[in-house]
Amino acid sequence: MDTQYFLNNPPNCLKPYAIALPDKFRNADEEFRVRNTIAFGVRCSCGNSALSIKGTKEEGASLFFGCLYIQCPKCSQNNLIFDPSKNGYDGEFHQFKIDYEGAKQELHRCSRCQGENFELAVLLEPENGEDGIFDENQKARLQDFFNSIAFYAICTNCSNGEWISSVECA
Repeated sequence: MDTQYFLNNPPNCLKPYAIALPDKFRNADEEFRVRNTIAFGVRCSCGNSALSIKGTKEEGASLFFGCLYIQCPKCSQNNLIFDPSKNGYDGEFHQFKIDYEGAKQELHRCSRCQGENFELAVLLEPENGEDGIFDENQKARLQDFFNSIAFYAICTNCSNGEWISSVECA
């Protein structure tokens, strides 16, 4: 599959929220320029791109490792955008097991200013589908079988950018 296929067909977990990657992300971090990934911006279904982010973290950890939610301060929607037990290669094949013991849901805050609203980008490493294990139904939605996913947030208050989650899905 080519890159354009994945850019035109975001994974179903992100489809209602995926937008073209804003240019500010391409200049924000070296990984956007060197990783061979598919990247999207994220916005609420109401169109607002300044979002609060909530997820699962272990105490003292800086990165979310489980489910990730966006909360819209404009319309008050709270939407699950990634669940590793259901999304990605291992999630689709029901092979992803996660231990939430000692973890808690928390709101992400900017490491510089403690702000709560962010513009969010997601990077995916797509599965190429060439290893012959996919049936016809799975091939028709190959975008859902990504190998890894990472989320990068830029604070709307101070413009600080930071990685907030990175999950191997295969």
